[in-house]
Parts: sequence; C-alpha cells; structure tokens
Amino acid sequence: MRSSYFRTLLFLLPVLLVLSTGCTASPDIEPVKTELNFTDTPSGTAVNAPIPEALHSTAELPVSNPAHLDLAEFYIGTTELTGNNDGLEVEQFLRSVGLSKGNPYCAAFISYILDETPGVKSPTIRTALASKFITNSSIDAKKVLRGTEAIPDGTIVIWQKGNTIYGHAGFVEEQLSRSEFTTIEANTGSGTYGDQSDGDGVWRRQRSIMPGNYFRITSFTPVIYNSKYS
Repeated sequence: MRSSYFRTLLFLLPVLLVLSTGCTASPDIEPVKTELNFTDTPSGTAVNAPIPEALHSTAELPVSNPAHLDLAEFYIGTTELTGNNDGLEVEQFLRSVGLSKGNPYCAAFISYILDETPGVKSPTIRTALASKFITNSSIDAKKVLRGTEAIPDGTIVIWQKGNTIYGHAGFVEEQLSRSEFTTIEANTGSGTYGDQSDGDGVWRRQRSIMPGNYFRITSFTPVIYNSKYS
C-alpha cells in the first residue's frame, strides 16, 4: 500500500512543479513568426520579397563625358599672358604641333587634348590648321541642320572663313537643337563680340550653324576611341 502511494506521488511531482511556475514562457525568447511568401514555382521565387532599393529607384544614372572632353573642360578659363597668343598653357598647346608662341592655337588645343587622352583612335591628324581636321568620317553641317545627323558630345566642330583654307575649331560639349550647341574652344573670346576665332583664351561658347555666313561651321568630325577605352 505504501509503495503504491509513493509511486503515485512520484508520478504527480513533475505536474505539480509545472503548475507552480504558472507555465509562462521565458521573457528572453521572442515568438517566431512564420510567413509563407513563396510561389509554387520550382525556383521558389518570393512573391512578397523586398525589392532592393537600387532596382526600383527612378533616379537617373550619371552619364560620363568622353575623356577628352573632360580634359578640355579642365582648361576653360585659361587666358593668354599678354594677349599675343602666349602664356604657359597656350605655348604648351602650340609646342604639341611644333609651333612657338604668337601663332593661332585653336587647332593646336584640339591636337594637344587628343594627344593627352589615352585611347583616342581617330582623327590621327595633329595640326595647327583647323581645316585639316576634316576627314572622310566628317559630317556635313547641313545634314545636322536638317536633322538627319546628330552630333555626339566631344565631336570636333570646324569653321571656314569664306573660301580660304583658314578657319577655326573646337569641341562640341552638348547639342541643344538642330542648329545650336555648346562648345569648348581655344583662341576665342568669352563673350559674343570681337573676333571669335582669335580671342584671348579657352572658353565655353554657344554656337549656331549658319551656312550663309562668311565665318561659318562646315563640318563635324567625331572622336573615336579604341575598343579597350570605349
């Protein structure tokens, strides 16, 4: 009889201990929430999985300039020393084509920038004469004016004076319309007056295609890079 009593007591002891604790869960343990967010597809793609911020952002990614245009922009504001096609940077441009101070340097600036930019494939000419930058790949300005050709940023723009071999050259920074675009030019002025093909430095300009002018834009020559750099 006594042994039966003790066996009953031993059986009930664990139950009594549980009841004495109130059966509460440990305060340090958070309940686990399970949410089924997957489809029935074999890949198990999550239906409600969060989308990374970069994938649904509507912000535009920055567009890089061609490397030679970045370098040309660096020289904006460069001026001559005495107003006679001289000065540290101006003479550096001229030396790149074998000339000394005192010579026009708009095309020498183009040559210098192309030489200093890795990966430029064409044009290969390096000259102080703007018209020499007209090549077989050049685009006629009249086609641009008609809207049949667009001008990539960094393209070389070439002017001609009358029917002479002389003119002017610069880089197209951005095309604004069929006839207008911004440029970076050397040996030009910072304003809209005076001789704009024989100014005092490197400036940003806004230019227009006007085929009837004596001093007019005739051609655009794209700058092409080796595939490694494009």
